[in-house]
Amino acid sequence: MRAFIAIHPSAEVVESLEDLRDKLRDELPDPAVRWSKQLHLTTQFLDTIDDARVGEYAAAIRKACAGTKPFTLCCAGMGCFPTARQPRVIWAGLSGEMEALATLKTALDNALAGFGYVAEKRAFKPHLTIARVRELNTRQRQRMPKLVEQFQETKFGEWRVNRVELMQSVLSPKGAQYKLVEFVQL
Repeated sequence: MRAFIAIHPSAEVVESLEDLRDKLRDELPDPAVRWSKQLHLTTQFLDTIDDARVGEYAAAIRKACAGTKPFTLCCAGMGCFPTARQPRVIWAGLSGEMEALATLKTALDNALAGFGYVAEKRAFKPHLTIARVRELNTRQRQRMPKLVEQFQETKFGEWRVNRVELMQSVLSPKGAQYKLVEFVQL
C-alpha cells in the first residue's frame, strides 16, 4: 500500500482553512487547482510498503514517538512552492514548537531507516497543503503573489499535537483518498 506518516490539525484549524479555500475559489476556480480534501502535515512519505509489514512499521513509529510529549503547532500565513509567481503547491504555514516537531521527525526518520526509508535531502518545511496547482491562466498567475501577500499574516489557529498517524493513500481519478491505518498517542 502507498503510505505516509501524518499529523492532522484540529477541526478549528481545518475550518479556518476551509474558509480560506472558499475565498480563494473566487480567484482560482476549478479546474485551475485541485483543492486538498484532507488537510494534514506529512512528516514522511513512505511510498509503497508491504501490507504484511504494517505491524513492524507501527512498532517502529511507536518506538520513535516514545517519550515525545504533546506540543503545539500554530497555522498562519499562506505561501506557494516553489514561488508565488510559479506555484505548484499552495500551502498554509506552520510555526510553534518547531524544535519538538524537528526532533520527532528525526526520530521517525531514524526509526524508518531500517525499512529502507531515506529522508529527503532538502530541508523540512512544515506546511499544510491547501491545493495543488494544475494550470493557471495569465491573470491568475499574475494575481497569485497578491493573494499570498493578502493572507500572509492571517492566523488560522493552533492545536496540540498529541498523536502521529500512519496513513494509507489510495489513488483514484477523483484524487487521493486517505485512510487511517494506525496511530500513536504522544
